[in-house]
Amino acid sequence: MSNAATISDVRVGADYAAEYADFSSRHSIDRMPAEAIAAAKTNLFDTLACATAGISAGGVKDMTRLVVDWGGKPEASIWCIGERVPAHHAAWVNGMMAHARDYDDTHDEAVLHAGVSVIPAAIAAAELNREATGADLLAGITVGLELIFRL
Repeated sequence: MSNAATISDVRVGADYAAEYADFSSRHSIDRMPAEAIAAAKTNLFDTLACATAGISAGGVKDMTRLVVDWGGKPEASIWCIGERVPAHHAAWVNGMMAHARDYDDTHDEAVLHAGVSVIPAAIAAAELNREATGADLLAGITVGLELIFRL
């Protein structure tokens, strides 16, 4: 991201969780390059489409039933079925669902599927925070993708 500290500015021996949180919290949608936002939107739509295809993949319904049976505070939605479960469980199931058919994005240089790692967690966090806006969600996705690519 231009005009901002990059994750490569993290000091050796630093508390990485604190550094990453500080990096992430300094960014808002109005300070992000348009191309980064556009890429995040594309990744969001791709991840949701992959999850829609993945709902019927082997193991997804079994895991969904397991998580629903565990119960807990209804904080975030399991995509495609609407069940609400604890946010971390929703992110876990949604990530599996989005990756189940292996159609999801691949970042060749980092050798990872970034969208299924970032987007389910970002959406669950946005659902958990009732004051979060769509712009907050998009900023979180954009920064999350930036972080995971660099890691």
